[in-house]
Amino acid sequence: MMFAFTVPGATASPMTHSNESSSRPWSWPTGHPVSVIRSFDPPAHDWLPGHRGVDLDVAQGAIIRAPADGVVSFSGIVVNRGVVSVRHGAITSTFEPVTPLVHQGQHVVRGDVLARLEAGHIPGGLHWGAKTGKKTYVDPLRLLIGDIVLKPWDG
Repeated sequence: MMFAFTVPGATASPMTHSNESSSRPWSWPTGHPVSVIRSFDPPAHDWLPGHRGVDLDVAQGAIIRAPADGVVSFSGIVVNRGVVSVRHGAITSTFEPVTPLVHQGQHVVRGDVLARLEAGHIPGGLHWGAKTGKKTYVDPLRLLIGDIVLKPWDG
């Protein structure tokens, strides 16, 4: 017996919201696909330099949306830029530089407005990060395709 890799097409994840398309557990924080300016490049060790997220080509002033259901864990200024963090169960997503439009403790569902993009990130656009632990980062783009499921295949 052989196995084929497939991505679920109609299975809703616990992180999806029934009013949105349930074909993917997460959605783009822009509301639609955009170009990636800089990709995820995790360091070999957590203390080394790397890129712990992705930079998306989004214009200043654009609305940033919740990519999945969750609770706002931080909304405010870090050093000199606005940051919004949302806890989605085991994963926390972060967005910067933004003007937060939500408050800490607020429940959000996928597609809800979180913030407005501000200038200040080099090379520009939105920095979107995701982590599963204090120092364990994951590629947020990977969350857009959902879980890979092995299915029996008799071909």
